[in-house]
Amino acid sequence: MDDGCRDGGILQRQCNGRSGPGSSRADGDRKRRGWRCRFRGISAADQIAKSIVSENGGILFEIPEGTVQPETLKIHISGRVEYEDGFSASVHYLEEENGNWKAGMIYFIPYDPACTELTMDIFYTDRNGATVERSVDLLAEAE
Repeated sequence: MDDGCRDGGILQRQCNGRSGPGSSRADGDRKRRGWRCRFRGISAADQIAKSIVSENGGILFEIPEGTVQPETLKIHISGRVEYEDGFSASVHYLEEENGNWKAGMIYFIPYDPACTELTMDIFYTDRNGATVERSVDLLAEAE
């Protein structure tokens, strides 16, 4: 059953139909249905960025329902974790979704408190053929 929520490609039934997160990001132009957000008159990259919420030990975002050819979106989510014992590593999330993004789908990125960097870079081609890029600091969103 496709309920509209992905965790690295694994469907998560518990995401659909949740009540809205207690986020201070709610603003007047945001329309809520459950906890999903809808925006009118702004770019797909900006809609994705505005849909980001921190909840349940992770970060959730949505590919807007009206996105034309969502499979052409390139979203690169990467960061760095540094643990107390000195171990550090780069992390990458949802790489397998590039070329497979689904409009209306909600995606989950697990949040590791050892993360010192976590960024989402969104690339797409707009209606006029111009490449649009948007970068979001996900650590700022997780706070």
